[in-house]
Amino acid sequence: MEMNASFIGLYAIIVYYLYGYLEKRERLEWLLLLPVLMALTITITNTIAYYENIVTNPLEQNIVSFIASFIILAVCLTIPVSIVLFFRKRKGEVQ
Repeated sequence: MEMNASFIGLYAIIVYYLYGYLEKRERLEWLLLLPVLMALTITITNTIAYYENIVTNPLEQNIVSFIASFIILAVCLTIPVSIVLFFRKRKGEVQ
């Protein structure tokens, strides 16, 4: 549950950061999209935790958690960076 709360906080920070870049209509679109992104991230996290609990071999548990950490890191870094770059490109700040 703590991890899920941290993802919600991460997406709240993204919304706050992007608030200056977005027009009124775009704000509504992203505010509707962010709960979907949060649900996807939380689902991935819970699925990985579920499979990690099924595996009984400690070595396999370590491998699963190692792969899971990269998946979660990729999701957490890719989504905000791609959103910010998308809006900067639309505003003409990035070539």
